This record gives sequence, structure tokens and C-alpha cells, in this order.
Amino acid sequence: MNEKVSVIIPVYKVEPYIRRCVESILAQTYQNLEIILVDDGSPDNCPMICDEYARLDKRIKVIHKTNGGLSDARNAGLKIFTGDYVYFFDSDDYIANNLIETALDTAIKSSSDLVIFNYYRVDEYDNLLSTSNFDIGTYEIDDNNRVDYIVNKLAKYTLGWEAWNRLYKADIIRDNDLFFWDNRIIFAEDFGFSLNYALHANKITCISDALYYYLIRENSIMSQAAKEPRLSAAMELSKLMEDKITSVFKDSILEKEYPLIFYSIMYEQLRGVDKENYKKTIASIDDKGHFYKNIGRVIRRPILLLKHYGMLRGSVVWLMCILLKTRSFSNLNIRILQSYKKRWKIAEVFEINRPKMSSKKRIFLIGSEDFNNLKHHHTAISEREYLENTFPEYSVIEITASEYKAFRRILSFIIKRKDLIYISGGRYLRGENTHTDYIRRDMKKKYRRNRKVIFSQNVPDPILYSNYKERLAFDREGAMLLIHKDMEGALSLQDKEHIEDILGKYTNKIRYNDTILNSDISVFDRKEVVDSFIQKIGGVEFVVTDHLNGMLFSVITHTPCILLPRYKERIEEVYEWISDLGIIKIIGSIEELDEGLSELTKIKKIEYDNKSLIQ
Repeated sequence: MNEKVSVIIPVYKVEPYIRRCVESILAQTYQNLEIILVDDGSPDNCPMICDEYARLDKRIKVIHKTNGGLSDARNAGLKIFTGDYVYFFDSDDYIANNLIETALDTAIKSSSDLVIFNYYRVDEYDNLLSTSNFDIGTYEIDDNNRVDYIVNKLAKYTLGWEAWNRLYKADIIRDNDLFFWDNRIIFAEDFGFSLNYALHANKITCISDALYYYLIRENSIMSQAAKEPRLSAAMELSKLMEDKITSVFKDSILEKEYPLIFYSIMYEQLRGVDKENYKKTIASIDDKGHFYKNIGRVIRRPILLLKHYGMLRGSVVWLMCILLKTRSFSNLNIRILQSYKKRWKIAEVFEINRPKMSSKKRIFLIGSEDFNNLKHHHTAISEREYLENTFPEYSVIEITASEYKAFRRILSFIIKRKDLIYISGGRYLRGENTHTDYIRRDMKKKYRRNRKVIFSQNVPDPILYSNYKERLAFDREGAMLLIHKDMEGALSLQDKEHIEDILGKYTNKIRYNDTILNSDISVFDRKEVVDSFIQKIGGVEFVVTDHLNGMLFSVITHTPCILLPRYKERIEEVYEWISDLGIIKIIGSIEELDEGLSELTKIKKIEYDNKSLIQ
């Protein structure tokens, strides 16, 4: 392979991340690269860092421009690139060192116009949050199935649509004058570019490899904005798509079936409408005439809906569009939307548990964690492990805390008198009440004749059931400061600096982490996410923590741990069960940290045998 790949990287206010980003592209196993760093008027030291790298590597070109936004920065790169393929890369993320080689090799061997790959979502501590799971395969696209690809692959996100998890063929971009529409006006400029590119691509390949690390920052603007539906921004994107199709693909199938593309663009935003925001959302539409005109076009094409969506989904979409068209977007619409969401959630859980549902002996594990606390996720793992080991003849069917509301009514038709019910332990705070308390009360009331067990909260903590001695190998180096960022963490900045100074006597490598992640974790990703975190805890020589979770993860990874004097009483209850290990030190003041670390460094061998706890 000798094809040149142009890598376009927009840069704006990412000083803490830019070096890792550039280093990860310089470390690529494929070297024939043109690297274009576009400084979008960044007010920090990013412009100087970009110039510094340009002096170090002749493959790097730097564009300095006034701030115009992400789309404008990428377009600036598209104006000067010279490669055979194009790759877009965001400057606060990083990539696997074989990304370009793997994607390019696939593109050439399969003669594909576009290569899509999976990605990891990570937080600022590099904790894994999730891994994408796209539909792997090669897709031949022509005029007859292009709309179906857009509606059922691109818009449904079964292949993603971000700019950075794709390798593009340069000739398609050049020949069709493709560029990014203004992200300040439309909804998701990446989605817009992917839609535009899909109008011209004829062969697309999606591979299983996860090659990109997408950073989820705490309280990021995008994550907050995503919570509110943006119908007007989505409509601006639909207008641009309609103009493109009517001018370039006039009288084609694309033009005739455009109403489905319109609805697909609006769908993601309509899905975010609920009873709290629907009036405000509909009222916020700038061009109501365009919106209702296209909704009417969807209504007049019921056969088209059935063709692309199927009978059930197509019927729901048709009914909802009728209600939208009559401008009676009321509680009835909301109920339809919520019913639609519930149906998909229920169908998803049924698909996972399909073989178990028909089992004669069943255990229902109800209310397990699927939020953002790793301790509670591990509790669910330990509970399942315990049930599967203790009752091997039973099938364990899990209904998580967030799934329970959708399943609440239908469960009464599923759970039989002879089924066993286990209610997960833990406290999942969401507002004034807890999911756990609500689920416990509801289950006790509705299933009085079933045998029920409620897992304990702490004594002994279910996490202690797990033992990673044989499952994972740990190569230890440095220390970890495992401090809560939320309300449970009470250390002052001065305390943290003092702790860092003491740790510096024993290691020059200090890692930071937290067991509360930046986003909720799906049950599908739970095992991978927890294992990744466990590997980090087990990868250090000792842990300094201020909470129970840190102590528990240290125990099951056999990692010496200092517990700082900021803990709650319940920690001492659990500590009684593991105090004889000798690897956990509870100190009364930070001044005792130095002595405690000195004792821990003298430990030569650690054996965690949880057989007595299990008994």
C-alpha cells in the first residue's frame, strides 16, 4: 500500500489533550500521511503546540484561522488536502496505532468507498464507558436501496454516523464537492456529512475493530445539549438534504422517497420529546410550514412507510405523523412515543433472554444497576455470579433498575407462581426517592405468593464474592488516588496536594480515578467496563482512597490500600470481614499516611481467599 491518507484535525481549546492526539497519529503503523492541523483561532497554547509539531515532522501542515466552528475548521482542511483517502480526527480524542493501516487495508481489499469501524467511549481517566457494536458487513448500495440504507442503517445508528469512525475515499469528496454544513445551524454536522456522502457511495464496509477512543468530558456542553430536542436544527439539516436531492437527483427514487429521509432526520429529535418538554419543543420550531408540509408528505405515503419500516413501526410512525399534522401534539402523542420507546426496550431485553424465558426453572433478578456507579455494577455482576453458581439448574433473567418501569406491567404476565425473585442490593439515588425502594415496595405488593430474596446492602458486601486471582493478571506500577468527585468526597485541595507529596516519596507515577463515571453504563457493556476498571486498580502497587468502593475494589484485586479518614460508619462494618487480610489500612489522619504506606510496601505476598466469606 502506498496511498496517501490525509488526516484533518480541527483544534480549538484542547490544550490538555492535543499532545496525546497528535502523538497517537504520529505513532501510526502506516506512515504515508498528510496531517493537517487546523487551528480554529484557539485562545490557549494550542497554536504554538501545532507549530511545534510541524517543525518536528514534515508531514504536518498547520492552518491558522479565525474561529468559525468545527464545520468551518474541517472545511479548511478539505480545501488543501492532497490524499487518496481522508480521515477526520477530533483533537481531544486519541486513536489506536493501527487505525489507518487497518481501515486502509480494508478499503483497498474490498474496493469500498467508505470503511466504518467501532469505537470506545472513555472518560477523562481513560475508564471505558462503552464500546460501539455496529452491524458488521459489506453493503452494496444503488438507487434502489439507497433510501433504505439511510433510513435503516445510517439514521438508526446501526453503523454510526460520526466523521471520525470512517475512512473516506477522496475522489468522492472531490468529485461531488462535499463539505460540512455549518454545525452552528444544523443538528449534528457529522450526521449531515454522512448523509451527503451516502448519496454518492456505492460500497460501504463496516469492520468489527474498535480503533477510536472518544472522550466524554464531565459536564460537557454536547452531553448537556443532547438532552433537549432540537427540532429546528434538525429541520435545517432536512432542508439542505432536500435541496441537494432535488437539484442533483431530480426525478430519482431518492427524490420520490425523500419524505422518509425527512422523517429519519427528525426522528432522533422527536424521540427526545416527553410530557415535560413537548409543548415547548413544538413551539420552538422556526419554520412550522416546512415541518408540517413534510409531515403531510409522510402521511400520504403509507406504503412507503411499510416498505422501509415494516408493519408495526410503520403504523406507529403514520399515526404519530397524523397527530402531528393536526397540530394536536398532546398527551396522546406522548403516550404513543413512550409506548414506542418501551416496546423497543422490552423487545431488546426479550431478545437477550429469549432462551431463558422458556425455561422451567427461572430466577428473576430485579432492579440491578445500570447507572454510573461502578460499585453497583459490580454488585450486579457478583449477584448474578452467585445465583448462577448456587442454582445452576435455574435460568437467571435480569431486569435492571431503568428497565423496570417499562417492564412493570408486562412482568405480571411473565412471572409465574413458581419463579424465584431476587431483588438487587444497593442504593440508586435519582431525585428524592430511590429506584431500589420503589422496586422493593412494588415487588412485595404485586408478587406476594412468590418466594423473594432481597440482597443485602453491605454486610458482607456482595462485591467480596468476586475474586480476580485467576481471571486477570496484574502488572503493577505506581499508585492510584481514588477519590470521589461528587458529594461523598470531602478532601480539600490542600489535603490532596499533601497526599500527592507523600505518595511522591514512594512512586513517581500517580494515577487518578473515581468509581463514579461520567455517564450511565448499559448492562450490555457492564462486564467489559468493570473488567477494564478492575485491570486499572490491579495495575498499581497501592491505592489511596476515601470511600468504601475503593476499599472493596482493592480487596478483590489484592491491592494494598490506605483508607483516608473521610469515610462513613458503614465502611467499618464491611472492614470487619476483611481486616485479617492485612492489606487494608484505615488511618485516623492524613499525617498517618506516610507510616501506613511504609507498612504496605513491606508486604511481599498477598493472598485473598474469600471461601470463608462465601460460606
